[in-house]
Amino acid sequence: ALETFVTCLGRTAGDLALVFMSRGGVFLTGGIAQKIVPALKEGNFRAAFEDKAPHSALMRTMPVYVITHPLAALLGLAAYARNPSLFGVQTSGRRWQA
Repeated sequence: ALETFVTCLGRTAGDLALVFMSRGGVFLTGGIAQKIVPALKEGNFRAAFEDKAPHSALMRTMPVYVITHPLAALLGLAAYARNPSLFGVQTSGRRWQA
């Protein structure tokens, strides 16, 4: 079951990386990604990620990272709260403002 999940995750992450041209890398976050790092390193993930003919060569250049810091979301929110102008978040028309 884990092997199938890792393969599907690799395919989906690869599709999105190609759509958004994520040359700077793909960042996997959350508790599941943190717990399956060994399975992500075994090769099925990367093979599925790169299997995007005729773009396989491009996909091989895109790094994939797993965010393992337990408070990554809070650190990101704190960075946004300190300086919201650095982030491309539209706040007009929302009930909250930066």
